[in-house]
Amino acid sequence: MQFKTVGERVQVLVYAGYDKEKRRAVVKMAGSISRSDYSLSDGLLESLTDSQKSELQSFIETLRQSDELKARQSIAFSIDSHIRIVADSIRSGEVDLTESGAAGLWAGLMKLEKTLKAAGFQRPAGKRPGNREPVVIAGQSDMLSV
Repeated sequence: MQFKTVGERVQVLVYAGYDKEKRRAVVKMAGSISRSDYSLSDGLLESLTDSQKSELQSFIETLRQSDELKARQSIAFSIDSHIRIVADSIRSGEVDLTESGAAGLWAGLMKLEKTLKAAGFQRPAGKRPGNREPVVIAGQSDMLSV
């Protein structure tokens, strides 16, 4: 069997013999698979043998795994912009965040931080907003030197 992607469908092509006059294989389209939901066209399963059905099932599983990997990679490469959008939405008050939602965000960020460190990616150098040098105003006493 062969599989040929045409637009949003994948054609399932089956070898149907050899044409001696044309000196080439005869290949018939048995049906097609939807790329979006992996649904099969009408009559596709009925026209296949058991071994072809197992090959089709294996192909669909490989296709699903490939699509899932592409989706995960897309999320990983765009997560920084999504985090910025969420931060801006929370800051502006556009999002009514609950305590459980906030706890979920914190847990996700901590897991992401641990995973990045385990993969060998360190936090970029630079001053963090909370680690600023104290500003001393004339006439103000230092609370720690008392």
